[in-house]
Amino acid sequence: MTHWSDHLLAAAVLIPLLTGALMILAGEWRRRVETALGLVSTGALVAVAVALVAMADGAREGAVQVYRLGNWPSEFAIVLVLDRLSALMVLLASGLGLAALVFSLAGWQRAGSFFHPLLQFQLMGLNGTFLTGDLFNLFVFFEVMLAASYGLALHGSGTARVRAGLHYMAINLAASLLFLIGVSMIYGVAGTLNMADLAARIPQIDAADRALFEAGAALLGTAFLIKAGMWPLGFWLPTTYAAAAAPSAAILSLLSKVGIYAVLRLWLLLFDQAAGPSAGFGEGWLLAGGLLTLGYGAIAVLATQDMARLAGASLLVSSGTLLTAIGMGEAAVTAGALFYLVVAVPALAAFFLLIELLERGREVGADVLAVSRAAFGSEEEDPAEDDPGIAIPATAAVLGFSFLACALLLAGLPPLSGFLAKFAILAPLLEGDRTVRTEAWWLLGGLILSGFTVMVAMARTGIEIFWTSPPERPPRIRPVEIGPILVLLAVCVALTVRPGPVLRYMEDTARALHRPRRLCRGGRHRRPDGTGRRGCGRNRDRKRGHAMTRWLPYPLLSLGLLLTWLLLTGSTAPGAMLLGLLLALGGGRLAAALRAPRLRLARPFALLALLRDVLREVLRSNLAVAWIIFSPQGGRRRHSGFVRVPLDTRDPYVLAALAVILTVAPGTLWVEYDSTDGSMLLHVLDLKDEDAWRRVIAGYESRLMAIVGEEAPS
Repeated sequence: MTHWSDHLLAAAVLIPLLTGALMILAGEWRRRVETALGLVSTGALVAVAVALVAMADGAREGAVQVYRLGNWPSEFAIVLVLDRLSALMVLLASGLGLAALVFSLAGWQRAGSFFHPLLQFQLMGLNGTFLTGDLFNLFVFFEVMLAASYGLALHGSGTARVRAGLHYMAINLAASLLFLIGVSMIYGVAGTLNMADLAARIPQIDAADRALFEAGAALLGTAFLIKAGMWPLGFWLPTTYAAAAAPSAAILSLLSKVGIYAVLRLWLLLFDQAAGPSAGFGEGWLLAGGLLTLGYGAIAVLATQDMARLAGASLLVSSGTLLTAIGMGEAAVTAGALFYLVVAVPALAAFFLLIELLERGREVGADVLAVSRAAFGSEEEDPAEDDPGIAIPATAAVLGFSFLACALLLAGLPPLSGFLAKFAILAPLLEGDRTVRTEAWWLLGGLILSGFTVMVAMARTGIEIFWTSPPERPPRIRPVEIGPILVLLAVCVALTVRPGPVLRYMEDTARALHRPRRLCRGGRHRRPDGTGRRGCGRNRDRKRGHAMTRWLPYPLLSLGLLLTWLLLTGSTAPGAMLLGLLLALGGGRLAAALRAPRLRLARPFALLALLRDVLREVLRSNLAVAWIIFSPQGGRRRHSGFVRVPLDTRDPYVLAALAVILTVAPGTLWVEYDSTDGSMLLHVLDLKDEDAWRRVIAGYESRLMAIVGEEAPS
């Protein structure tokens, strides 16, 4: 019999879902009902998250707990998986959600519509993302999370907020498209999206299909890294978070860590030593991207003249630190990175909330004026007329100490836990008699540089706020505003006083992540469907791809990436052009490293005729499906079924194009491709003549083969 505690995994998703639905039904005019429901729901989520952490920590090392909704087989069920990492992320999301909710009660909840439902749906998407064990459900929860974040980013209106919010939406919609394409490519090759089952099938992928699989994984990783803010994909992040309302920015600051969570989860699971030729796929890119993000964030911290953008740049520093540490590929370093994660997340959220309080009573553009005064001086300065001093009000003292705590945590300076976290990352790389890796010195230099730049920027900002031009009157602050900030900072202080239990938890988590197959001690990794498979621990000396020496191995791909970048940024400024060129060159080299076969169009003009016919068929299929759905006779006469179609082509591009054509047209769905006999399985909504469908597909196949110059087998 299922124990009641097993349902806590589903409760972490269902509680915010049902609460958000009730809030929408209650309507905006029942503000007190929404507030009460939000507090009860989010408080219950925190309790559930604490229980999940206790359950995960109480399980034996490496064990996972699986919950299948409706008790369906794992191949069809919505599978939720609990381990130490997912429980930790649910606790962080729930805690930040409660802090943002309480802070919003001072007035931000009334700045726009549907703040409370959006927050609940945001928590639902976050918790589902952290708990799901299936790539397709990961995409679904990812989209729920992003849809809610669009509303939160725009909450409160305003020109700057709307402009940044629309930019944020465009970038993330592009990332979602990459996510969907990547998932489709992976499923087309592996035939499954269950994470545990996928890890078992990767070593068995044919050499001819491996490049297509790795290309799908690269697209998937790119979507995650856009969310994580990795350079040069994170240009949108400081502006968006700086423009968002304070409680929205606090909860949105966790979204960048969702991308890092996904990379950590999937990279260590799918591309360990047992992955065969794909072992260590993308390691070099992850490490280099993390270091570049760390450097870019350090420069952005010094360059910014606005506190909110300073917080956004500090978030980039934290993302760069985590990506670099994960890219090291060592369990001990990953443990330090996880400890850094639980320090950086509440510290950044507290800083975003604190900025709202510090900005009250200050003149517009005060940060820019401060830089000007520092550079050129001010005619009004007269040291002889300085006041001997004033009494510091209690409010200013609380804000000052809170700002100091945020500065120490974000810069990673002693004595607070930010320093302990950076030390935990570096210690495994530098201790002992072993030879220190070159990457370790790069990471050490990056952490020192970023810590120094954050310290300088925070000191400059603090002097301006509290010393050079303080407000004439201390801002009026309510307990519900300062309370969440103090609680978040108290968590960081507690991690300073008692880091031992948390570090032990992180070490257990990292060991389980780096040994997902658990063969080293004779164990068997359990899939969500209950079966076992064999594997072994992680090899730190993994295979890396070799970049081609040519600058443009795929010129059309590079040109497409450049044009896409310019369309997304909406600018042809030199900086945008330079970043676009770097992205275009890097994308071409990445495609070359993936060993993707070169596409040559033997009949390019035939492609235009094919596109015309496909669009015509899509329009016809839409009308036919609409008739089947809405016509009383159509539903009774409809007969759905599967058709097995033999194919002559073996070209991956032809197969991919054929899958897109058949799937984009309503009424048909490419189900699977069997590389052993070269046949595909098609589902048809209204199946009347199987041979007719085989002839249609053969027609598309022959046209595609002619376009790429592939000869039909004799």
